Amino acid sequence: MIETIIWDTSDIIQHQAEYLREENHHDLLSFEWEYVCDSLTEWLEEISKGNGFHVEGRKLGWMNRDGYLELGDCDGREFLAKVLPNTECTFKIEKHADRLEIKNSHHDSPTGEFYTITAK
Repeated sequence: MIETIIWDTSDIIQHQAEYLREENHHDLLSFEWEYVCDSLTEWLEEISKGNGFHVEGRKLGWMNRDGYLELGDCDGREFLAKVLPNTECTFKIEKHADRLEIKNSHHDSPTGEFYTITAK
């Protein structure tokens, strides 16, 4: 069974704007961001089992380079900060039995870059 996490700012804004206006909430994205980071933390713990991660990246950035990164255990927020570029991103994370897969799009990679995350 494949589970999915999607971060799409425009979709979140569209679905949350009416609710937030009705409830007089002033923070449009932080609730969703916390949920995404908490969910990702749980998935990372299931994949790593305390050993950290091996991240393979393909078609990264405007030069479409490949690369890898070794990480120790971290939570979802730290993981995204270390793996994804520091820019406005739209990403989809899929959880498979033995790995996570991320498709991330941003201004230097509008058609997407791809990450596979496995335990070290």
